[in-house]
Amino acid sequence: MPRRLRPSAARAALVAACLWAAVTTNAHAFVYTDINNWGLSESTSTYDGGQQFHISFGGNGSAAYRWVDNDLTRTTVISGNTCTDYALLGKTTIGGGDTSYHTLFFGFTGQCFVLRGRTAAGSGSTIPHDGRLRR
Repeated sequence: MPRRLRPSAARAALVAACLWAAVTTNAHAFVYTDINNWGLSESTSTYDGGQQFHISFGGNGSAAYRWVDNDLTRTTVISGNTCTDYALLGKTTIGGGDTSYHTLFFGFTGQCFVLRGRTAAGSGSTIPHDGRLRR
């Protein structure tokens, strides 16, 4: 017949189980930032004069971007670039009307980057649209 744990032992076992679950789970806690009113042309521009972003502690090390507005009809190229000299870390092409996340690059916790973007060659400019950065 199994013995019952004393209340203090039961609490200790529960705390240990919770800690073990917290350490071994593979959940990601991304940070999201709204990117408002970003108008692009065929020339590359930096979002908000070079606003800096950082890879979050709780994510998987990726930086990803999506357009929130589904009425964007032009293909865009969005990139993550270093804060110091705007060197390319990674980029993605997003088709018109596509609102799913697209990975820009994988970095390390705390890595500083800026967002740069342009429209595809020959497609002209866009009016400002809203997007979202996940990191």
